[in-house]
Amino acid sequence: MKAAIRAKWALAALVVAAALAGAAYLRMQPALGRSAAGPEHSPTDAAAGEPKDRKDPAEGGADRAASVPIATAVPVQRTYRRKVIGYGTLGLDPRTARVVSMATVGVVRAVAALPGQHVKPGEVLFTVAPDPLAFLAYRQAVSARGLAQAELGRLRAQRADNLATASQVETAEKALSDAEAGVDAARRQGAAAGSEDLRAPVDAVVTSINVNVGDRPAVGAALATLAPTVLGGITVGIEPDEARLVRAGDPVQLRPAVAGAGERTGHVAVVGRALDKGTRLVPVTVALDPAGPPDAPAGSTVEAEIATREVAAYSVPRSAVVHDAEGTAVFEVVDGKAHRVPVVVEVDDGGHVGVSGALDGRRRIATTGAYELEDGASVAEPNP
Repeated sequence: MKAAIRAKWALAALVVAAALAGAAYLRMQPALGRSAAGPEHSPTDAAAGEPKDRKDPAEGGADRAASVPIATAVPVQRTYRRKVIGYGTLGLDPRTARVVSMATVGVVRAVAALPGQHVKPGEVLFTVAPDPLAFLAYRQAVSARGLAQAELGRLRAQRADNLATASQVETAEKALSDAEAGVDAARRQGAAAGSEDLRAPVDAVVTSINVNVGDRPAVGAALATLAPTVLGGITVGIEPDEARLVRAGDPVQLRPAVAGAGERTGHVAVVGRALDKGTRLVPVTVALDPAGPPDAPAGSTVEAEIATREVAAYSVPRSAVVHDAEGTAVFEVVDGKAHRVPVVVEVDDGGHVGVSGALDGRRRIATTGAYELEDGASVAEPNP
């Protein structure tokens, strides 16, 4: 009995010893691994032992990511002759247009012309009659003159018989003079005549009729507007931002927008300095070389091609030009950095534009990727 109990305690002691030996072995494994790998270094030792100028590979990748990838090109200096396009209306030159008006108060009795009609010099345009009130004033002035003449004759006869004084005769003479002035004023207003014809002053085309039969236009009001057939010039409108390019004397080619109409040549006579209220364009007066009758009907639209002075500019790809809140610019590449250079677009030549500014023709400029750049930004360009 006692032998069996001792055997059980011996077995239990053996199991506990085996468990303690296993635990001790597991605790020793990390130390053995570090011994095989070499001596352990603390963060302080590693920082002190490694070279200070060595960079983390991750940091180098961040630097490379900060550079903007771009493509570049070299600007080429060229001489441009820019063409400015304007539009106008044939035959409406304010320098030669004629206006038909009434110099007196009257009534329009007949209209003999129509818009667009070609009229010869002296051809009747309107028939007018004096205003009834003006005619009445004329008749009263004539009657007053007759009375003044009779009174002066009577006083002169009495003066010869010493029945009137010299002062009375002088007063009668003044009254006659005033009456004659009244008649003359009424006659100048057209009240003395009956119906009167208003005629065309030159060979022209009627561009507008502004009255109807029975109208009582004011003195000096335009009854009709005429465009002379001998055309000496035309006014066209151009965009305000292109007006600075046009100068007096620049050659002009005029093309009417009518099939079969011939082209005309001319030159810029005057460049306006104010916008037209209706079109919001800058008016440019073109003198024709030589003056003559137009091939197209009056009022036709005309395209004017103005060849401006020669402009020296750098030709750059359109994608290189940046428009932002600061204005228009390109970016030069200097030592891997983007350098912003303000420019002015002188000529739009399709895929390229001509620009002027403080550019260095020896430096490359950013084309692709220019809109992603800022002044001083790092750039990464392929080998040229």
